[in-house]
Amino acid sequence: MGHRAVVLPLHFKVSWKPAPVNPIRIMIFFSASGDVYCLLD
Repeated sequence: MGHRAVVLPLHFKVSWKPAPVNPIRIMIFFSASGDVYCLLD
């Protein structure tokens, strides 16, 4: 399937708690420009 990159504005905040069992691995990191990237695979 590959990776799906979603670019979110910096002011966009999500309150979520990682579940012990989750088929989707979520990686969130900040880019140099300050944007928030979410990688779902």
